[in-house]
Amino acid sequence: MDIAFRRPMKETSIPLPTTQNESGQAEWTDQNDIFLVSDLHIADGRTTPFGKFTQGENFFWDETFQRFVTKICSNEGDRSRTLIVNGDFFDFLRVNRIPRQKSQEDVRLVSRWKKFLETIEHTAAAWDLYAADKSEKEYGFKTQDYKSVWRILLIFEGHKVFFRALRGFLGRGENRLIIMKGNHDLELFWEAVRQAFVYFLADEDPERYNELNARIRFYQQSVVINKELYVEHGHRYEEITHTDRDTRSENPRELDLPVGSLFNRYVINKIEEIDPLFDNIKPPTNILKAVALHYPGKLLRIAGYHLVGAWKIVRKYHVAYAAKIVGNIIKVGLPFLVFLGLAMVLYVGLKRSIVDDLGRWLVNAVGSLVGAFTVRWIQQHLFGSGETESLLRNAQEVYRSVPSVRLITFGHTHASEMSLIGGDCWYVNSGTWIPTIELETHAVQDTNTFCVLRLSNDNGMFQREPLLRWDDGLQSLEPMIFLAPSA
Repeated sequence: MDIAFRRPMKETSIPLPTTQNESGQAEWTDQNDIFLVSDLHIADGRTTPFGKFTQGENFFWDETFQRFVTKICSNEGDRSRTLIVNGDFFDFLRVNRIPRQKSQEDVRLVSRWKKFLETIEHTAAAWDLYAADKSEKEYGFKTQDYKSVWRILLIFEGHKVFFRALRGFLGRGENRLIIMKGNHDLELFWEAVRQAFVYFLADEDPERYNELNARIRFYQQSVVINKELYVEHGHRYEEITHTDRDTRSENPRELDLPVGSLFNRYVINKIEEIDPLFDNIKPPTNILKAVALHYPGKLLRIAGYHLVGAWKIVRKYHVAYAAKIVGNIIKVGLPFLVFLGLAMVLYVGLKRSIVDDLGRWLVNAVGSLVGAFTVRWIQQHLFGSGETESLLRNAQEVYRSVPSVRLITFGHTHASEMSLIGGDCWYVNSGTWIPTIELETHAVQDTNTFCVLRLSNDNGMFQREPLLRWDDGLQSLEPMIFLAPSA
């Protein structure tokens, strides 16, 4: 029996028991199989009446997840199952719908929202829940805890099949669920949001809430299990996806969103109104390039209005980062203008002096190469190269600080990866369940999705396996394909 998973005691001052919000170490001593996934990025899903997905949605695989859960729960025997979602389970940044008083559906949802707030005796239950300021009407609700509850209610409404499968998983034997916080679901910091997750998963039944709450644990940063397994999402290692504070110093009722989250809220969501597939482009620094290529006119409005608005927020709340960008503009931008001016004079002069076609072709070819190199160099030195493609170096740093671990796993990058570090320690990046989109054809590529890390826990000792991938056609877990590095 896993004594670490305790049944939360009901407190007289709180109508619902608090959630199991833990940190640090955990000890599991039972016979248990662990299945770890990450980066599902579930937003508000399907809408009525035709079941179309909202434009901010990236997770289209509710039925696939249902089949996956059914499979891993078959032939249980005496073994329990633990599902770990290693960050970015939810994508609160993509849920920007605010309630509308003229919508019958929203009226029903607001009634449920209000009922939950009353159940936890939240003061916002007495407020006008339809109220929204100018910014919220444009970009969606801000990050106060009660407004974040509205978002998670929409997520449940848009993914009924998914949460029905998860509810069934937790209803079997001694199965349990671990949720790690990522940079797209920072709202899990709020106790009200964690309670809302359990509450809506329990079909708004307080008695079932207690049963599920005993099987669910939340982690805000990382956990070391049995001194062997290190689990963390990985966003803390990037400047644009991490801040040192959970809430704003000047307003502790709102989250302190990192620069990347602000860019998502104020810019990427507006780009998705043009084409909902643009945010699947990797690396993210190529998104504006793609918009410029396909929709140059609309890019002007995004750059002139939404990007400027995002910059104002960054400048106000992330002074050091804004100063760094300004410094880069001065350091890189001014020399670049001089270089560009000289290059243009030389280019025009050479084209005028050369009369044969071959010479002109050579000048044009060299000019294109120099231009492409210059744009790439400016982008990297001015704004950086975007999100990190590998967290291997950070895994090595974790191993040096926690040398007892035999497996370190991150998510965040959406790139599956396996490496041997420190002799007998594995590093595994669990990839994502989000598809990669081929921009030109809008075709869904799923060769790097549905990644699953499976481990067996036998009396406290973990048996490791290479990273797997759920094959929905075969309805089985198959080995991922990795190429060994050259000697």
